[in-house]
Amino acid sequence: MRSSLLSSVKVCVPKRAVFVQGRRKRLQKHPKEERRKCNAFWGNKDKDDKKNKSVVDPLLKKLKGAVNEIETEEELNEYLARNGEQMTVVKIATSFCGPCKLMKPKFDLFAENYSDALFLYVLSDKNEKTKQLSDKLKVSEVPSFRFFRSGEQVWQYAGANEKILRMTIIDNLQDGEKR
Repeated sequence: MRSSLLSSVKVCVPKRAVFVQGRRKRLQKHPKEERRKCNAFWGNKDKDDKKNKSVVDPLLKKLKGAVNEIETEEELNEYLARNGEQMTVVKIATSFCGPCKLMKPKFDLFAENYSDALFLYVLSDKNEKTKQLSDKLKVSEVPSFRFFRSGEQVWQYAGANEKILRMTIIDNLQDGEKR
């Protein structure tokens, strides 16, 4: 009876492991691509990122790696035009929203870790211009995140789930951009 139970259980073994005399021995470190995917999931910076740097606008170079607050549609269009093919993430929030306040430090951390993307922030109840901008972006829930590439909105997400936001950012990054 016991042997039939054991035969039905499958044992999970890592891809890069080999059994030697009943012990599991690791062959080598993960290849760079697998390590890069793992680092991207946990938000760690990769050592090989210096090779992937491209020439960018000096103003954008100062703005990337931080969250930049915008108020008008003209500012948004200017940043989208300057950023070109690279991803731009816009967070729309309100001052009284609890989940928005919880996501603020996480959004700042994403801006530091994914420095190839431009991160913008709109406080929609700040003044009339920000209300118009949030209406233009068709925001119905806060916090709301809009993903742009080449001036076009490619994705949107509303909610305060850090893991979903991180995976959405990673999914929308193109090859060659820092993950």
